[in-house]
Amino acid sequence: NLVAAGRPTGVSTVSRFVQEEFDFVIGSAEVDGPEQVREIVAAVDGVVDVLFVDGESKPYLDRPLSVTASALAKNSRVLSYKDNEVWARSVDHQVVALLSEVFGRRVTILGTSNLALKLALLLAERGAAVTLAGDAVDKLDQALSAIRQLALGRVYVGTESDCEVACLGADALLSFWQSPQQVSRAMVEAVAPGAVVMDAVIGSISADAIAIGIERGLRLIRPDMRAGLAAELRLALGAHRLVHEFMGRGE
Repeated sequence: NLVAAGRPTGVSTVSRFVQEEFDFVIGSAEVDGPEQVREIVAAVDGVVDVLFVDGESKPYLDRPLSVTASALAKNSRVLSYKDNEVWARSVDHQVVALLSEVFGRRVTILGTSNLALKLALLLAERGAAVTLAGDAVDKLDQALSAIRQLALGRVYVGTESDCEVACLGADALLSFWQSPQQVSRAMVEAVAPGAVVMDAVIGSISADAIAIGIERGLRLIRPDMRAGLAAELRLALGAHRLVHEFMGRGE
């Protein structure tokens, strides 16, 4: 599994974690350019059955990593997927599982990044009351307009310029802030008892906020893509087989 980094770093990072499923094993690496893809493909082509490569366009890339990998691999099959989409769907399911149901629940999302808005749309379409906060007012307004245009059905999405007010009584607080911005103690004190507080981009919650969250018995978590990535790989493999073995062939 080759994932495109959120921004250029100049290095590739190989995960120490190997995901074992019933029918496959997944190893992952994060890269930010074609040279890193070239090195990895040269090392594993023909060794692994499938190269599962991020196919999303990134602002810093001329072309998706999956296009580069497809041109280089001769023996392993290259399948592309959209990592941000998988991430958003994974977290959507995790929030639903943690809250049992999100319909009518109050969800506060800090930030207006691509990931934040994908998740906001998914939760809003489930009937959650979503509040966008933690960015400039004009960016919040643009994000709100985009979600309303894309949403299926009537959704309950609003904005709040004051982050502490946005967190008041929230059943879930999902932070997409990048350093140096961090969720404060006051924000965690404001959420509802038993709320979920998610460190969506790792490092977005201050130490004081974590301490008060633990003291209050809140559920402080980080995203986990394992189930989503495994499901996406099964979908990609199934689609490949369906297209090449069954579609257009009479039975």
